[in-house]
Amino acid sequence: MSYFKTEDEPSKHHVVQIWQTPFLQGKPLPSAHKDSFLYKIGNKDIVKAMAECHEVLTLSAKDDSYTGLYDDLVKLCTNITDSYYWIDKDESFHLELPLLEIKATATAAIEEYDKKISIQRATTNQIATVEKEAKELFKEVDRQSFDQIDAFVQALAELRKLRGAVISLKDLRYTNLALINELEVEAVEKSERLSQACVEFLLDEKALAPYQAKIEEKQALLGEVKTAREADELAEEVTQIGDELQLLIDIVSNLKIEDATHTTAIVDNISQIFAHLNQVKSGLKRHKKDLAGTEAKAEFNAQIRLLDQGIINFLELSETPQQCDTYLTKLMIQLEELESKFVEYDDFIEKLTDKREEIYNAFEGRKKSLLEALNNRTTALQQAANRILGGIQQRSQSFEEVDAINGFFAADLMVDKVRDIINQLRSLQDTNKADALQTRLKSLQEEAIRSLRDQQDLFVKGENVIQLGKHQFSVNVQPLDLTIVQKDNQLYYHLTGTSFYELVDDESIMDMESVWSQHLPSENKMVYRSEYLAFCLWEEYGPKALAGQNLLELAQKEAGQRYEEGYIKGIHAEDAAQILEALLQIHQQVGVMAYTPKERVLARFIWEKCLGEEQRQLLIQQIQSASLIRTVFPDSDSFEELKDSLAEILSQALATQA
Repeated sequence: MSYFKTEDEPSKHHVVQIWQTPFLQGKPLPSAHKDSFLYKIGNKDIVKAMAECHEVLTLSAKDDSYTGLYDDLVKLCTNITDSYYWIDKDESFHLELPLLEIKATATAAIEEYDKKISIQRATTNQIATVEKEAKELFKEVDRQSFDQIDAFVQALAELRKLRGAVISLKDLRYTNLALINELEVEAVEKSERLSQACVEFLLDEKALAPYQAKIEEKQALLGEVKTAREADELAEEVTQIGDELQLLIDIVSNLKIEDATHTTAIVDNISQIFAHLNQVKSGLKRHKKDLAGTEAKAEFNAQIRLLDQGIINFLELSETPQQCDTYLTKLMIQLEELESKFVEYDDFIEKLTDKREEIYNAFEGRKKSLLEALNNRTTALQQAANRILGGIQQRSQSFEEVDAINGFFAADLMVDKVRDIINQLRSLQDTNKADALQTRLKSLQEEAIRSLRDQQDLFVKGENVIQLGKHQFSVNVQPLDLTIVQKDNQLYYHLTGTSFYELVDDESIMDMESVWSQHLPSENKMVYRSEYLAFCLWEEYGPKALAGQNLLELAQKEAGQRYEEGYIKGIHAEDAAQILEALLQIHQQVGVMAYTPKERVLARFIWEKCLGEEQRQLLIQQIQSASLIRTVFPDSDSFEELKDSLAEILSQALATQA
């Protein structure tokens, strides 16, 4: 049901219904209605509510004759709906519904009224502002003496702008058309009067002299421009002169000049000035282009140097393939920015293209080297882990309890080393190798536990004995391996853990029968291993170098490096040091006895029988000089010629005796 006959007039239907109830007319309700809601409330509250509703009807029927009408309606409707809790019941015919609609309508009217007032206030302020500007401009035009063309142009431009602002006021709501029309008429009148005065002024040959002077001034400044920025500033000033001349042409074109020759003369004069202005613009443009090219070249070279430094820095910072891609992207973005900045210079674009290829190749090369190094690193780690896992597998098979196996895999250094290698592989982003090692390590632990449990289930008390019923059988768990063993002074091929033997029939092996029983490369039946160690040191260093060193420390160091030769710490190194010490003493005392008798006899024979007295004296002097030089300069090789001379003498003597 609608509670309004129209949008503005509320319906009185429900209120009339309540007034017409027998209860409100002083008549008793039929006994059938004694339990109704209104019967229990009482006449007093109902009469009061109906009086207030009637007041609402009275206010809603009034014209908009005072500003507080809608405020009173909203306030009264709100009081009624808040004061009577029973007003929304069925017995009261839901009287709150028309009250709420009346309240909503009044609220909308208030809002609309506030909006109207706001628009009127804004329009009034805008009109007042334009009116103030117009009055000031009109006064300025009336009292100004126009003796320069600039004054005419500026005043006419401001009048044209004012007319536009006045016309725009007509589109505003609640505007004052009378005032606007008055302002527009006055603006048109001032503009026409000033335009006629401008035409008369332009007929004078000297009228455009200020513009000519300005253009000549700018032309003179052209030679003083040193940078592209100064050229831009000068170009703005020249453009402003052109805008003023264009405005002047527009004004002359729109004027109603009776004599066409006057219009032609004025336009021709302005065109000549425009031609001069265009010459200045053209020269300025060429000069700016030259300056921009020079500045662009200097800036481009600076940017390229900066880019080259960035390439070097980024290459040094690129320690991973991912960083190579990141820094390459940054440099490519810088190149794109440079290309967009110097797009007008073809030679610069060509250089940037070459630079792009150079950067790409440099970072791709760096990336490949990093990938290769990374692969080598991960492969080496994987191989090391595999070797350690081989040792772990052997160790894990030797335990006899599951707890021992779990403890070994939980805390052993070899297992920790494998886990450390797995973490290193993960940090190097090689998850495949890391997962493979992790899986193998876990499999080794599970396999060791499973093997131990199988052994405990199959073998008697963990020993290598299998019991089937009452019978027990020993089991050989020794791994099969092919070796060579010595038996009955012969060499045989032998398969460990079996009784298989086969005689070795090889001549090269038979020729080495003297070393069949030699278990170490440093010792046999004739040579003690300390003697061999002393001999190696004597051959490596020589008696002269050994004389100035700590023999025990040298022997211990050498023995530690020859671990495959079976030296025992604290025994063989000490013996070798004593042997070397004795050898040095003998070497210092033996003299020529260090040589064989044959060598000594041959040398004595050649000295006595093959050389003359003069030749012997010369050799003695040369040998003494060489000995003195070697004493002072031990590393000198100046006596090598003497050795060659002695060798030649010996060769000639032997050839003569032969």
